[in-house]
Amino acid sequence: MASLSGMVQRPLVAAAAVAVASVSADISDKLPSYRSNDACSTSGLSHITSLQDWNSSWVSHISVSKLANLSFVSRIPVPVPNINFPIPNTGCNFVPKQLYSSVASSPLLLNLYQSADLVKARKPASYNHDISSTSPSEVSYRWHLPEPNAIDVSGGSDCSSAKFRTVVVLLGWLGAKQKHLKKYAEWYTSRGYHAITFTLPMSDILKYQPGGKVEEHIDSLVSHLADWLEEEHGKNMVFHTFSNTGWLTYGVILEQFQKHDPSLMGRIRGCVVDSAPVAAPDPQVWASGFSAAFLKKRSVAAKGTMDSNESGMDALVGSNNEVVAPKPAVTEAALLVVLEKFFGVVLKFPTVNRRLSDVLSLLSARQPSCPQLYIYSSADRVIPAGSVESFIKEQKRAGHEVRACNFVSTPHVDHFRNDPKLYTCELTGFLEDCALTDDELRSVLAKLESQRDKEVFGLVCKRWLHLQSTERKRLSARAGPHMLRKMAARFYRVLDLDLSQSISRSFYPGVTDSDLRVIADGFKCLRLLNLHNCKGISDAGVIFIGSGLPSLQSLDVSYCRKLTDKGLSAVAQGCPDLRGLYLAGCRFVTDGLLRALSKNCYHLEELGLQGCTNITDAGLTDLVNGCQQIKVLDINKCSNIGDSGVSSVSMACSSSLKTLKLLDCYKISDESVLSLARFCKNLETLVIGGCRDISDASIKLLAVSCKSNLKNLRMDWCLNISDSSLCCILAQCRNLEVLNIGCCEEVTDVAFQGLNGRGDTELGLKFLKVSNCPKVTVAGIAMVLDKCETLEYLDVRSCPYITKAGCEEGGLRFPERCKVNFTGSLAEPEVLLCEWTRSATAGQNL
Repeated sequence: MASLSGMVQRPLVAAAAVAVASVSADISDKLPSYRSNDACSTSGLSHITSLQDWNSSWVSHISVSKLANLSFVSRIPVPVPNINFPIPNTGCNFVPKQLYSSVASSPLLLNLYQSADLVKARKPASYNHDISSTSPSEVSYRWHLPEPNAIDVSGGSDCSSAKFRTVVVLLGWLGAKQKHLKKYAEWYTSRGYHAITFTLPMSDILKYQPGGKVEEHIDSLVSHLADWLEEEHGKNMVFHTFSNTGWLTYGVILEQFQKHDPSLMGRIRGCVVDSAPVAAPDPQVWASGFSAAFLKKRSVAAKGTMDSNESGMDALVGSNNEVVAPKPAVTEAALLVVLEKFFGVVLKFPTVNRRLSDVLSLLSARQPSCPQLYIYSSADRVIPAGSVESFIKEQKRAGHEVRACNFVSTPHVDHFRNDPKLYTCELTGFLEDCALTDDELRSVLAKLESQRDKEVFGLVCKRWLHLQSTERKRLSARAGPHMLRKMAARFYRVLDLDLSQSISRSFYPGVTDSDLRVIADGFKCLRLLNLHNCKGISDAGVIFIGSGLPSLQSLDVSYCRKLTDKGLSAVAQGCPDLRGLYLAGCRFVTDGLLRALSKNCYHLEELGLQGCTNITDAGLTDLVNGCQQIKVLDINKCSNIGDSGVSSVSMACSSSLKTLKLLDCYKISDESVLSLARFCKNLETLVIGGCRDISDASIKLLAVSCKSNLKNLRMDWCLNISDSSLCCILAQCRNLEVLNIGCCEEVTDVAFQGLNGRGDTELGLKFLKVSNCPKVTVAGIAMVLDKCETLEYLDVRSCPYITKAGCEEGGLRFPERCKVNFTGSLAEPEVLLCEWTRSATAGQNL
């Protein structure tokens, strides 16, 4: 910004002369009194006399060790600094240099407590001003510590701890002095916050030049803040600005943060804007501001819109008894005209305009993502309320959390004095939301157990709602593109998105290709995507998933019948970290997709190919050439799969394979089961129902090899299975939980004698299905109940020798939680069996 000295400064000095003339009647009241707050309260002679007792003054004898014993220091959990800076023992401007005590303090921090958190010994040069020649009123900023009684000494309050780690930076208005900001600082410190009061002397502003005192003051403040923030993790800032001067100072501070350490922007927890802003340089606003600074309380800007009955108010009352705003005096009107013309010229200077535009642009478009509170008044004669409201709308449109309070009738930067109750109420509510860090709020959210409580958490304010939304990991919805975009903006950190369609809604296509494009663009953190039964999607939509979600780990497109190798191969190429792919009912899938998975998805663990009848043994062989970590393989009803394909899988994935489903793969024989018994010792679930060529020999070997891990065995309709193999299964497999031998016509009660071979050890069997086993009787069921007290479901349908009456006559006592199915059709959905087999791999899916 260009200098205002010389030719530019002279018109402003002339304008100041007009201001002086306007207050000449009471000029004596405007000059510093000998007994003012900023000077000594005694005469020079009496003061010199009092200095004779200086050695007995308690201040002069405070040492570092004694300072640590003071009550207010002992309650502040920071070390006392071991450095010496001079600090004046009184408020006098003419105290001799030898009368300064050596209490640890920075020269710029006067009349306050000090600790190592506030000043760092390794940077004393930052505060090397000559304090002896600086009066208290000229100090640019002061640091005020929290009051001792506002600090939770026990550390039990997270809120108190957060407040103590927060400093509120008060940036004064044009012409403000330290004494004017003191009441604000006291309010903050009484509530446990640190506070800094920052003011710029009018003389420095009038003589502004690049690199001058104004910039030195701001740089010193920024350096001090940076030092304090870096000393301890978790420290934060809240800014409280006044009028356009404080607002522009805030912009310069943000500029310095972004230039030197952008991470400091994230430490700003909130911003309170009092009587500002105006988003563009306006000569009328600048003229009003300087006029108010020159004339102080005599300015019309210091008068709000008050009731006409109040004394001392120069308001005019209209014919309808409405209140009319006061008009400026003649001298002030003249001053405003001069200043407006002056700033009409100065603000158009290229260097001035460019500098202001840079700062205002930053404040408009690049503010930190912290809550904002705007306090303004319709009666403000300096900052138009319309300008504030327009800026608020822009900030809301940019996505910031913004609060605002219109005091209606209070004058410029005088809202606190005129309505302290409303002012402090707004500040208290605002600070309660922004004092806690995001991490602290997340810890609170994590302690809420029910989903309802978490939803209520999000109703507190927009910031809390944002945090609650970002912490949500799973989302289930039915939505079109417009709603999906809104969901992506709010829940952008969702990991699991469920858009599956119910089988009962067979008429509804569900998600479409355009929806998949929105998902790929908006949910970049997505790991699991469920599109089960979304019949409307095609290869074109799935290609968006492959190109837009490189971190995807699980994709369920079961019964999306339009999909082919083309779209799914794009997913394989674009999602190298894919762990689970579920393609049940995708009848157009061929061996080509398995080759693409082999080349790109080396970490694949689960693959569902149920009903993909075009898959062959060659495809399985190609698959396991690259994917050798497969844990779950579902090739139910893949009628072209034979022994060679299963053998390839068992050899390549011997250590990882835990679940293999071969339902109705009629080409499977003993060779496949023998291969599994030989290589896959960790097998937990095996489905071979409908594989009618499997015999007792392979099942016996499987029982011995997998006796420690086998939990789920389904071999219904294996017509060659007899008592010997089943007896071996019940005797060897100690962790067996699910057993289905429905329609195995050769099985008799002898098969259950294998339970006797376990001695006193019980079998943890929970699900047993012996439906349509005509040779099994009540006696066999009695042996099961004797050894399986944890049984939860027993299916004995179509067993002619097992009836409810027969069980009662035989004295059979079923476990309390056990459900027994005596009647019903064999075609009933096997819900319970599906639940048990699904539970075996539920943990792996996530």
